[in-house]
Amino acid sequence: MTSGIWNLKFVIAFALLLLLGSHAQAQQPTLKESLDWLSSQLTSHASFSLGSGSTAYSQTFEPLSFNSCDLKWRINHQNSWSNEIGIEEYSVDAGAIQTDQIVTINANSPRPWILELRAKDGFHYQDVTKVGAIERRGKIDNPASIRFMFAETDKDLLPRLTKAFTRAAELCRERKEPF
Repeated sequence: MTSGIWNLKFVIAFALLLLLGSHAQAQQPTLKESLDWLSSQLTSHASFSLGSGSTAYSQTFEPLSFNSCDLKWRINHQNSWSNEIGIEEYSVDAGAIQTDQIVTINANSPRPWILELRAKDGFHYQDVTKVGAIERRGKIDNPASIRFMFAETDKDLLPRLTKAFTRAAELCRERKEPF
């Protein structure tokens, strides 16, 4: 009789562990949640201004498409001494991001924290210059890595960004064609 009670307790405990494990796994963020959060955080924290007056410089992160595995964004650069806007357009399949090579770098610069991503086969990149309403498209390249720059106050955000990029990459690698 005692061994029967212990067996029943073991079965109940095992069932509870399975239930808790599946519940914890169900709590993982979806691809949409991960990409929405990344888009919001990069827009807020990877955009910045330095200097003032005739030496002012600004850089803004602009998500173009952060709603599927095909990620597209722009980095806009502008300085106060020119009416020209420099634009870098990037795209990458999130599943190609090499999650084991996401690194955080502490640089000696006004934006001391850098988050570097690498992608299998690189990122698609195009240089664009905009003067007024006229856009001039320049070189096309496939850099192996890209870098986002952050302020000292954003240091604690970097592990969370790494986790979100990793989650998105894993979900995109796991995606299956419907037919």
